[in-house]
Amino acid sequence: MQPKLGTPASDVSADIAAVKVDTAAILVDTGTTLQAELDAIQAAVITNAAGADVAADIIAVKADTAAILVDTSTTLQAELEAKLGEAAVELLTNEKADAAALMKDMAAYGRKRLKEIGVR
Repeated sequence: MQPKLGTPASDVSADIAAVKVDTAAILVDTGTTLQAELDAIQAAVITNAAGADVAADIIAVKADTAAILVDTSTTLQAELEAKLGEAAVELLTNEKADAAALMKDMAAYGRKRLKEIGVR
């Protein structure tokens, strides 16, 4: 015959002892596995980060990316304008200057620089 729900299997003392054993086993298990999980998370987020933590690394990468965008935008533009200025000076001061050749050279230079910075 099955015991009724809520009635002890043998006696209350035995049930309490069984609950204590199960509870102790749970505490041991979570004490070891939980700590291992926490250690792994800490290593990934703090210890293995290049900066103070992963968030600091992300902030640094974002700042570096913004600086690269500003730099390539300004320096590349200045380089291309300088190259265009050289071509304009050549065309204005040299009657034998070949405009088509100068434009071809300038376009090739622009493509080369864009490739160097990874745009194409």
